[in-house]
Amino acid sequence: MSPDTQPDWATYTQDRYIERPEVDQKLRQWSNSITEQSMLLSLTGAPGTGKSWLLQDLAEHPGDRLPISPSGVILYQAAKLLAAFQVNHLELKRELIQTANSCCTGLNFPMDLVPTLAAIVVSIAQQAQTACVKSNLIILIDGWDELASDRDFACLQKAVGSTFLGIRPGFFRVIMARRRPLTDYYLKQMDHQLQFDVFDEHEAKEQQSQQGMDVSGLLPEGAKYQWNHPFINTYLWNNATAHQPLHSTALRACCLELVNRPLANNQVATRFPPLAGEDITLYSRLATELSGHWTKQDFKSHSMRGLQSADLERGIVIIRQNPLYSFAPGLRELLQDIATLEELER
Repeated sequence: MSPDTQPDWATYTQDRYIERPEVDQKLRQWSNSITEQSMLLSLTGAPGTGKSWLLQDLAEHPGDRLPISPSGVILYQAAKLLAAFQVNHLELKRELIQTANSCCTGLNFPMDLVPTLAAIVVSIAQQAQTACVKSNLIILIDGWDELASDRDFACLQKAVGSTFLGIRPGFFRVIMARRRPLTDYYLKQMDHQLQFDVFDEHEAKEQQSQQGMDVSGLLPEGAKYQWNHPFINTYLWNNATAHQPLHSTALRACCLELVNRPLANNQVATRFPPLAGEDITLYSRLATELSGHWTKQDFKSHSMRGLQSADLERGIVIIRQNPLYSFAPGLRELLQDIATLEELER
C-alpha cells in the first residue's frame, strides 16, 4: 500500500485506540480517590507513547474509563487556555459554563456574565461546594510541552492552581499530559503521575492486528526496534511501500517527525530549534555507544558536549534514577537501527 492510499493511523479515532489495562486501572484508582491530595493527575512519558490519545479518548468517551457520572469532562490545549486566562475569550468561557451547568443539576451559573475566566472558575468552584457535593468536572489539558517559554509554563501552572484547584477537594479536577517537570510548588504537592511507556507485547500485537500491520521484512534481520512504540509503528507502517524494506532515510524522517511534531503542527514551541539531520546523526551514534543506562559524564565524554535540558524536554533522553539516564525506549532502538542501516547502505 502506498503512502498516498494509507489511512492516517497516527490521527486519533476511537476505533484506533489501543486498550492499555494497566493505564486504565491506575486511572480508575485516581478517579475514585477524591481527596485534597488527588486533584491533579499528570500523564508523563516519552513523546508518541499515547498521552494525547488518552486525553482525546477521555474527552469523547469519558464513561469508558472514568466512573464520573453524572460529572463532565472538557479538553483544552494549554496555549489556548493560557490565552483565555490572559484575554477575554468569550467562546471558551461559555463552553466552560455550559459544561459545568450540565454536569451539576444544582448549578445554574448565568451564561451572560462576562468576568475574567479566573473569576468564573473560582465562582463556579465556590458555588459547587454546596450545589454539587457529589459531582466534579475534570479538566483535561494537553500541549504543555508546546508552550512557547518557561514564563508561559509557569503562568499556566499558577493559573490552574489558583483557579481550578484553588479549593480542595473541589468541583474541578485536572488531568494534564506533559514531559516537563512541574515548577509550581502548589501543583507539585498534589500531583500524581501516570507514567506512559512503550506497548507491552500484547498491546503491540493488538495494534498490528487492529490496523492490519504486517511488519515482517520492513527492517533487516537483527534490527533492535521491536515494533512496540505507538507513534513509530504508525509512522513507519504508513511510509512502507509494498512491504519493501525501509531505508535509513525513512527512520530518520520518523525521528524528526516524532520530536518536531509541535512545530510541524504550527504550534508555538519556540524554546528550542527543531531537530535537524545532524542531531539525528549524533543521537544515533550515542544510542549505539551508550546502549543502556549512563551518566551525564558518559554523555559528555562520547558527545563532546554536556547533556542539555533540550535533550530531556524533547523526550529523547529520560531520567532513569538520578544520576542515571537513558535514551527513550523505542526511540533508542530506532536510533540504533539508523546506524546499522546506514552502515549496510554504504
